[in-house]
Amino acid sequence: MKKSTKKTFLFSFSIIVILSITFFTTGCVSWWQDWNAPKTMLQKRKLIESSLVLLHNKNNYIPLQNLSKDRKAVVSIAKKSFSVFESTINLYADFTTVHIAPSEDSLKLAADFQSLDNFNEIVFLIGKNEKQDSISSFIARQIAVLASAKPVSVVVFENRNFIERNQNELLITNALLFCPVYNSISEELSAQLICGGVAAHGILENEILPSFRQETGIFTKKNRLKYTIPEEVGIKSQDLQLIDTLVLEAMNAKAMPSAQVLVAVKGNVIYQKAYGFHTYDSVTKAEKSDIYDLASVTKILASTAAYMAIYDQNRLPLDSTLSYFLPFFEGTNKDTLVLKDILTHQAQLTPFIDFGHKETRNHKVYPREIFRTQKEKGFETQLSDNLFIKTDYYKENMLKIIGDSKLLPTKEYKYSDLGFVLAPEIIERLVQQEFSNFLQTHFYKPLSAPTLTFNPLEKFSRSRIVPTERDSLFRNTLVWGNVHDEAAAMRGGVSGHAGLFGNANDVAKILQLFLNGGSYGETTFFKPTTIAEFTRCQFCEDGNRRGLGFDKPLLEWSPNGNTAKDASALSYGHFGFTGTMVWVDPATEMIFVFLSNRVYPTRESKMLMNLNTRTRIQQVIYDAMKN
Repeated sequence: MKKSTKKTFLFSFSIIVILSITFFTTGCVSWWQDWNAPKTMLQKRKLIESSLVLLHNKNNYIPLQNLSKDRKAVVSIAKKSFSVFESTINLYADFTTVHIAPSEDSLKLAADFQSLDNFNEIVFLIGKNEKQDSISSFIARQIAVLASAKPVSVVVFENRNFIERNQNELLITNALLFCPVYNSISEELSAQLICGGVAAHGILENEILPSFRQETGIFTKKNRLKYTIPEEVGIKSQDLQLIDTLVLEAMNAKAMPSAQVLVAVKGNVIYQKAYGFHTYDSVTKAEKSDIYDLASVTKILASTAAYMAIYDQNRLPLDSTLSYFLPFFEGTNKDTLVLKDILTHQAQLTPFIDFGHKETRNHKVYPREIFRTQKEKGFETQLSDNLFIKTDYYKENMLKIIGDSKLLPTKEYKYSDLGFVLAPEIIERLVQQEFSNFLQTHFYKPLSAPTLTFNPLEKFSRSRIVPTERDSLFRNTLVWGNVHDEAAAMRGGVSGHAGLFGNANDVAKILQLFLNGGSYGETTFFKPTTIAEFTRCQFCEDGNRRGLGFDKPLLEWSPNGNTAKDASALSYGHFGFTGTMVWVDPATEMIFVFLSNRVYPTRESKMLMNLNTRTRIQQVIYDAMKN
């Protein structure tokens, strides 16, 4: 036996022995349960993670950097597809999955590879040894041809012969990852390593494939969320089971038909589930990929994020007046309102203006001719499937209504949407770019968070979007894929106070960006000092708990308050009218995301608030961390 083959055999054998020892030391009684117990599972995950070897990484290609690049593909070349790898990598970015079955028909194989020309970036997955080396060599040559024209990385599971026999072709690629053990865990962790959720640990001496020998091995850093089990951060899985109980309690009480819950601790997603059905008819099962109307969570994930980016460039004077940013308000009672007061809800703005209630349509400000039941020239702003409003109605009428509205008598904390309704106007004047485009180019695309979007029907099928409410007040239809908030709808679905849609996984990415102090992946979005300024309590001495855009815990905790009792004073987040809550706690490095459609079938349902489901779940997480 060759020396290299002996080393390869010994390495694989050592992993098997270690796993076997782990298996037998968990106890002879109930061995199957012990083998799959969380503690043992953590040991298996760590062993397999440490066995992943990055053999080649041209120009630090791994972790993948520009995940927002269009037309990415995962191509599996094996008897069956690698479904776990494919589902895991799609937590990080959208990849098209392609399966090529190895074949002795070289013409068919060549045609299969030629069909990949339209992709801009490809990750190849190679399975176990194929019977004929000629097929293996042909596949390697085809991969090399593609790699000479576009970024290509290769993940090989167990198939050492493929690497040893085709090293020259594989060195043309951007990266080569070897997984000596093939199972669902190695699929999952290798996908995370490719995208930066897991670090490559390197090896002191390459005893796997001597042809790739090097002095230190290849290391990479973790720079994105990792998806793992609670035990990895010292939390027992069983201590989080009460989350299921509380969600089911709420659903049984008809507080909501569906929900998503995500928990991340120290950059690790340790809990991610979807519950229920889209509606109470139990037809469409809720999935983790479903998209929800985030409602007022828009205030921090859109408006505040944009404000922070501008502030980071020293172009947002927080003590300047509203008329400084928007000359339209000169001479009105809004003229001297200060931006800092607007962002902390103490600018004396009225809490709410009903821009779209049916009963107001006959009012002189809302003549019936501003609405159409179908899209026409001059009436392109869609409110629902069968209702359109006059184009630019917001700029012609809603701005004037806000300008004419009365101010509250005293300057004190009073939550109001109006300051954030105006946010897109302010931001667009400062950045000279349309509000939603700015957010996409500066945040959502670099984060590879595709579901964070306004007007999701322009990008996603309705079946993936969770319905919100059967609106009997204004649109007289099921609101499904259009923004629930009437004022945001009248702005064409794009506003600073509501309108953003997304799923929990993509929401967690921008929250982790906040928790990281302004960076995520390979990108720095703003300085840590900017995050610190916007998330601190600005006027605690005056009894106002708010940060700049962000909500903060009550100054004196209450059982019916906005956070769990153990939420730290450093924590921040926001609630949404549709039944959403997002919260970040730097003290424990914890992220909590709760999405639901509690307004289905009607906004009159208050059960989710009455049960305090969201804050009770949050306390479960704190209790689990203490245990």
